[in-house]
Amino acid sequence: MTSRDVGDRIDLRHRVRDADGALTDATVTVVVTRPDGTLLSPAPAVSRSSLGVYDASFLADTAGQWAWTWTATGLVDDVTHGSVDVGDPAPPTYIPLSLLKESLGITPTDTTRDVLLGQKLAAACRSIDDHCGRFFYRGRTVITRSMPTAGRLLDDNNPDGLLLLVDDIADTTGLVVQVRTSRTGAWTTFTDFEPEEPVRPGWPVTGLRGNWTSRSRVRITARPGWPAVPDTVAEAALLQASRLNKRKDTPEGVFGSADWGGAVRMARVDPDVATLLVPFTLR
Repeated sequence: MTSRDVGDRIDLRHRVRDADGALTDATVTVVVTRPDGTLLSPAPAVSRSSLGVYDASFLADTAGQWAWTWTATGLVDDVTHGSVDVGDPAPPTYIPLSLLKESLGITPTDTTRDVLLGQKLAAACRSIDDHCGRFFYRGRTVITRSMPTAGRLLDDNNPDGLLLLVDDIADTTGLVVQVRTSRTGAWTTFTDFEPEEPVRPGWPVTGLRGNWTSRSRVRITARPGWPAVPDTVAEAALLQASRLNKRKDTPEGVFGSADWGGAVRMARVDPDVATLLVPFTLR
């Protein structure tokens, strides 16, 4: 049993052999059980790669143990089980650890502080997320979220319709929109919209323009986040991580400065970091 991460595609292969051990064809199916005990629906499609060799795959979108059962019938009756542990790894950092070490004058071969610096870097990146009210990496999986349209519609007198403000969409591939006219009504697929061009090149889609009249709720399936980490966010992460690293020398939140002639209290947010993040801050 191997270990994988949430968002990975799990590739499966099954070989069917007869009593003599030779590969042979059969009717082969596979069922996959999710970590919560329910069956994955629809079941993965099975393809014949060569004589007696069958392949299938599925997307592991939840942490936990995924299990599967291959069943072969025909000239050979065979049932084979397998499983994989899927973990939910920590969100990525916005710069590599090597860049932080370089900025601190630490040689690449010196790994004595890698764990500590890694913690500082992760904390710096997550503090940026909290400060901005959004995150700056591509989500590992496509997710589905439903929300009311009230309070999210912008009427800017555009002849193409109202602009529905949505959370960051990193990639419109596979984007699906469903709507309903009441809180308890049936969801129906909605295609009368167009993703609004990003505010700047490299930014995410944050609006869907279309005819949202009488649609009280919307359900969006898409990959969240940003297409790539903006350079200024990466610089902010470097500055904030460096600041957190210096915090060990300022247990009371102050540091000594000959230039200022005494103790200077550290600001809660580095002014340069706050300035870099102004264009990205939602709150």
